[in-house]
Amino acid sequence: AISKTGRRGSALARLAITAAMIPAVVPTLAQAQEAHRGGTMQLMAVASGGTLDPQINYTAQFWQLYSATYDGLVAFKKADGPESNTVVPDLAAEMPTVSADGKTYTFTLRKGVKFSNGDDVTPEDVVASLQRIFKVSSPTSGSFYNGIVGAEDCLSSPADCTLEGGVIADDTANTVTINLVAADPEFLFKLSAPHASILPKGTAAKDMGNTPIPGTGTYMFTSYDANNSLTMERNP
Repeated sequence: AISKTGRRGSALARLAITAAMIPAVVPTLAQAQEAHRGGTMQLMAVASGGTLDPQINYTAQFWQLYSATYDGLVAFKKADGPESNTVVPDLAAEMPTVSADGKTYTFTLRKGVKFSNGDDVTPEDVVASLQRIFKVSSPTSGSFYNGIVGAEDCLSSPADCTLEGGVIADDTANTVTINLVAADPEFLFKLSAPHASILPKGTAAKDMGNTPIPGTGTYMFTSYDANNSLTMERNP
């Protein structure tokens, strides 16, 4: 940095001139996100993780993947440290209204949410999903969800499960009400587990094995060969 008089300017002046000559290269957040979009992450495992069905699989290996592919009414907050134990709304628009006796939970669903197959998420999907927990004899049906009204009948006769009086849909209000036989301070934590994932109401009431079930997560399963590979792609 040389002045018109030929004398060398101060270090501060030289820095100022140099900075002025450098174009703005810091991208906006949107530009940075778009530039980062894409690529492939590969995870390796020494053995199959078992069935792909989120209401049946009970392995930490797959539960990590379910957090990106399926949603429940509520979920554990995706955060570091103790904050990750906090339950937050997921497919629910907000935390549920709970009755004074702690036995009735009313959830209002978020609007505009779709499954990866393009179908809208409705209160009927929630009812069918909670019934399906028992119809497929989910590993936690008799421990996490046996406090729902009607659960005992479902445990004794899974195929006939209706959870009558236990899970009630109101399509007009876009709500789902869950009634318990007794107050359960851990109930929202149980609803945050992948076994309570909300699936399309037409999902077969059997272990879907290697067949991906549509979900509402950021990613979706597109193929699964239990002894070879599992592929996930962005959910459109």
